[in-house]
Amino acid sequence: MRIFHLRQPAGASLIEILIALIVISVGMIGSAILQVKQLRQITQANADYTVGFQMTDIRDSMLANKVGVAAGYYKSLNFSNLASETETPCDTANCLPEVIAKNDAIRWAKVIAASLPNGTISITSVTANTYHVKIEWKKGSTTQTYERNITL
Repeated sequence: MRIFHLRQPAGASLIEILIALIVISVGMIGSAILQVKQLRQITQANADYTVGFQMTDIRDSMLANKVGVAAGYYKSLNFSNLASETETPCDTANCLPEVIAKNDAIRWAKVIAASLPNGTISITSVTANTYHVKIEWKKGSTTQTYERNITL
């Protein structure tokens, strides 16, 4: 009597290949979603860093120009068109406090306009020694606002 041995099929079946493709596809989609979320978080962290750094720079610059603060030069700044202006070159030893205040404002407006989408800045006087600084920018369809009172 002859005994026949059935051969096992070699290779993978079509079902196994399709399941493998589905598993790999789900993994790649998950990876892409994580990368998009990470990019959004990095963008927000960069905006938070820029705002915090600018708040510190504004306070330090105003402290360095106490004569300009006392004269009210920081109260009267219009930030709407300053990002397109150029700073007045001057030696800080010979610069007038009004020029220093305007140069500070131009520098702040340029950094905020370049670093934050639709970024704007405003400074208003609260009391003789306290100023309210407000920085706004767009995050998607919403407006982000960071405000701080600076006491000199």
